[in-house]
Amino acid sequence: MPDRPPRWAPAARTTALLTTLGMLMVGQMYTVLALLHPMATEFGTTPGQVTWTATAFGFAYAAGFLFAGPLCDRYGPRAVITVGLAAATASTAAVSAVSDLPTAVVLRSLQGLTAATFAPAALSYVVRYIAPRHRGTSLTCITSGMLAAAVVVQVGAQAVAAGIGWRAVFWISAVLMALNLFPVRRVLRPTPRGGTDGGLLQAFAAMPRLLRQPRLGALCLSTVALMTAFVSLYTAVAIAGPPAVTGNSTAILALRASALPALIAVPLLVPVLGRLPAPLRAALAFTLASLTVATGS
Repeated sequence: MPDRPPRWAPAARTTALLTTLGMLMVGQMYTVLALLHPMATEFGTTPGQVTWTATAFGFAYAAGFLFAGPLCDRYGPRAVITVGLAAATASTAAVSAVSDLPTAVVLRSLQGLTAATFAPAALSYVVRYIAPRHRGTSLTCITSGMLAAAVVVQVGAQAVAAGIGWRAVFWISAVLMALNLFPVRRVLRPTPRGGTDGGLLQAFAAMPRLLRQPRLGALCLSTVALMTAFVSLYTAVAIAGPPAVTGNSTAILALRASALPALIAVPLLVPVLGRLPAPLRAALAFTLASLTVATGS
């Protein structure tokens, strides 16, 4: 594929679409964190058991990333986003109709696998089709949207579940996904035929070599640590207390919303943080996160 397409894609429309989709697709990982109690009540089990729906999604989501990257190289990011969005729409709608916990775990796994197609494809699209002068801003907006989804979707899910039930969270998500299929086809550009090098098997064969790189391994481990801490914190508070928070929906909502200012500040601080070397930024971030968790405990 040529290094530069004949004409760059419109940065504003593309960024707005991919940021919105990022919040919607990635946010599905966190929906059940706000639905543990109502789902447990309906399934006749405990909130702790319902957390398996989050675990199943997470493992399938991680596995889906391993497939999404090579598929983007072979078929192009728009094709992967389109097919993944359609599949995620169907799997999300299916979750809304489950009647027992084992089925919910299976369907959440399928939902995680299909939702995983989005992030690699979206970032690949930006690198290929957004002009370099807009690329940094676009990537910042999209990644910030995916991070903000962890809070925004939990807040929205809690509000919807309190009003019309937990099942509505999933069918509303499915409807929103379906409505975005047309903008994806309208705004995003297809990859020209014959524009990719090598076959699909060749792309998969290269992955073990990449995973043996120390820096990439360190990035993977740091991501696992951060995401595990984030999900564990919200899950522990929702299930185990403190009682003043667990039994108070307003307090839970306030706790979830309290992270929004920090997430909004991230893109605004990019020009400042960009002056620091990446290893130093990572070290400072882990130090601050560790101190915050230790203080809160």
